[in-house]
Amino acid sequence: AVHQYTLPSAMEAGNRRGQQPSCRMAEPMPCQRKPRTLLFAYLPRCATEQHVEMVLAASGISSHCSVKIAREQEGESKCYAFAWFPTFAAAKAALEACGEGRIVLHDIAGKAWHIKASWAKSEMYDGIVRVGMLPAK
Repeated sequence: AVHQYTLPSAMEAGNRRGQQPSCRMAEPMPCQRKPRTLLFAYLPRCATEQHVEMVLAASGISSHCSVKIAREQEGESKCYAFAWFPTFAAAKAALEACGEGRIVLHDIAGKAWHIKASWAKSEMYDGIVRVGMLPAK
């Protein structure tokens, strides 16, 4: 089943501002701990962290994930986000669901945005992406 969420209008949602450190996208590095952070791409510009969390919860993947959308200094979304999951299994399920096109957000115009996911190069702790936290090869 495809899990979808329709975004509220800009008036309903209000304007959310925040900053997110930027990180590069890559496959996980070999390490002792299994990765739990994904990079989500192709998000609608009007999406908020709560919208992404809601569509993941509605899909049954995880109701306890933490999403941080990357934003410009002015607060505008860069259309990608990092998501931390409580377990490797939940992160892997989200990755697979995105790969199969089952995680979809609809923008205020009704356009369907199929979220793409990949393993983040760095792990996210306490809502902050920490570059270089994974052990080197």
